[in-house]
Amino acid sequence: VERIAAEAPDRSFDLRLPSGLPFVDIDGDRIVQVLDNLLSNAIKYGTAETPIEIEVTLRELELVVSVKNQGPG
Repeated sequence: VERIAAEAPDRSFDLRLPSGLPFVDIDGDRIVQVLDNLLSNAIKYGTAETPIEIEVTLRELELVVSVKNQGPG
């Protein structure tokens, strides 16, 4: 998020991470690729006046990452 935010200084980002998230063994390169795509699309298609919201939640044995923006589609 910090890297993408630096590339779009005119946009605001709202990152919500709960405390106590567990360690997750994932393919770091792949998750970076997925988040880059989601955030790039949110920047491209969202309205500049509203923040891009990134939220991580814990649901049973899964971490759920959501990206929300206001815009068409």
